[in-house]
Amino acid sequence: MADFHGLQFDERVPEAFRHLVCWQRHREEPYRSAKLLNPPHLHFLEACRLLFTERQLVIHPWFEAVAKAYTENQNLILLGAASTGKSHAIGLLVLLDYLTDPENLYASLVSTSKEALLLRSMASCIEYLNCLKQNKYLIPFKFLAQKTAIVPENADEATIASVKAQIRGVALREGSLQDAKGSVIGVHLPRIRSVADELENMGVDRAQAFLDAQSNLAVTPDYKCCILFNPQSVFSPGCRLAEPVGGWGSIDPETASEWTTATGYKVLRFDGHRSPGITEPSKYPFLPNVITIAAEKKRCNGNEDHPNYWTMVRGFPPRQGNERTVLRTVELLAGRCSDKVIWRQGCIRLAALDPAFTSDGDDCALVTGAVGLTVEGAYVLQFDKVFKLVLKASNDVPILKQIVDQVSEILKTENIEIVNFGCDSSGTQNVADAVVMACGAGLYRANFSHKPP
Repeated sequence: MADFHGLQFDERVPEAFRHLVCWQRHREEPYRSAKLLNPPHLHFLEACRLLFTERQLVIHPWFEAVAKAYTENQNLILLGAASTGKSHAIGLLVLLDYLTDPENLYASLVSTSKEALLLRSMASCIEYLNCLKQNKYLIPFKFLAQKTAIVPENADEATIASVKAQIRGVALREGSLQDAKGSVIGVHLPRIRSVADELENMGVDRAQAFLDAQSNLAVTPDYKCCILFNPQSVFSPGCRLAEPVGGWGSIDPETASEWTTATGYKVLRFDGHRSPGITEPSKYPFLPNVITIAAEKKRCNGNEDHPNYWTMVRGFPPRQGNERTVLRTVELLAGRCSDKVIWRQGCIRLAALDPAFTSDGDDCALVTGAVGLTVEGAYVLQFDKVFKLVLKASNDVPILKQIVDQVSEILKTENIEIVNFGCDSSGTQNVADAVVMACGAGLYRANFSHKPP
């Protein structure tokens, strides 16, 4: 046996893996009472220096910051500019976490598609798994391409279903929403790692499916959730989650680099203007530098206040937003649209439906809300819920009746009278007539075919 920071290890265990065990289990006994490096993420960095050559892995200040935050926090958000190494760092952290306790750790790496997975965190896992094998370490694990997973060497497609402990890649935008919800639930093992790479690009429903699944996973003894994205709007899923306690307006984008949210997420922000690649371009050529930032500025027509520049270089949600919408983010903020409404004497519940079920339409959506006078004396319209109606082409029930049945149920459940319900009756859609027949007369029809309503 060999003494290592006050702990006894078998002499055959390489020093790098002793460091990894101390790093992973620094909160557990007997490691917690040992003479570990302080802070404990230094064990991870030492292991990296021993496992990989300097050509294989360059340890830079942002990488160290991610390692520290991952080690110390259960819930972590990494937001920032493009090419800041977020996915690269998290992929390596998850891989070494898994190899340290491969029988008791399940990791789910979630992104938009399989192609995206193989360009982001999972790509980093695969790269460094291959590096370890090149460096002559006996690593009995492999990447199983058919399942987009890192599994024990002896596992194959026939036996993979029985392997709980693995690193699994999940393409959240492929398949139905129900499939997406099921794919992120995961398994119950002592250690769970849940990563969402590019949460902002998953869509609101898929992003929410990932977030909802975390309550089921967080009950495990050793759980971590990591969310990565380039911020697009203060109202997008990731930015809502990463919002500072005092709101986005409470922090200065010129100086803010980390904070804790009201829900307990640790947030690290990487601003391209403060990139290590600017101060030491030859040492960190893969990080944002003067040349790459100038190229992005050129794409934004020389405008550093362009929404895309804020997203891709500054790593901060643009006040204007970068989506083409009728109301811009800055107008929503100016109108205090995210403020909590306190009614003076109650309110009137209402709803509106956009059927949009033609071949070139989008989701059939019903939104509910309320209108009334606030305690401040303002007459306010507040939306609160969006219902995506489920339309089944293979169902024997006609589409029109499917819509009407769901609308009728929602109006009843939400306690909304038919006179406070509006329906888009543009084009050839006859949903409004069908709703009248089912729920009674008095609804408001909005027809955009001839003139604004």
